[in-house]
Amino acid sequence: MDLSNLLLKRPVKLSSLHDALTRALAPLPLQAESLIASQKACDSSGRRVLLVEDNISNQKVTVAMLKRLGYQTDLASNGIEALKAMENRDYNIVLMDLRMPGMNGLEATEAIRKRWPDRRTKILALTAFALQGDRERCLAAGMDDYISKPVRMDELKRLLKKHC
Repeated sequence: MDLSNLLLKRPVKLSSLHDALTRALAPLPLQAESLIASQKACDSSGRRVLLVEDNISNQKVTVAMLKRLGYQTDLASNGIEALKAMENRDYNIVLMDLRMPGMNGLEATEAIRKRWPDRRTKILALTAFALQGDRERCLAAGMDDYISKPVRMDELKRLLKKHC
């Protein structure tokens, strides 16, 4: 913000004070409003995550972590269920396991990006096997980032904050 137009010279005239206050209290420029909105959007309250994971133990642990971080979580056991869930609800973030029966995470991500090209839901890969080239395959399929299992609370928190 340019403060030069808010400086007043003494003696202060009533009209100059009025003009300076009007400029100071004017609505925020669009750029500043969008910055404030994006900062508020990073707040986890009211944010919905879809966890796509076929292992029940991993589901329980990850859901508990997400709950502790303030996220509302829905579950899907494979890519097919993930697509059905996304038909019924918008998600801020999808945590997508790579290796699942039926439809794996890469196939599901490609289908999501193809079916909803205008939606920019963040899709973050989850995998127990961090093999050479996995990250590149995830990004090529349309995923936004990658986290290895077992998921650690500090790493999950960092990743969610990065993509909020």
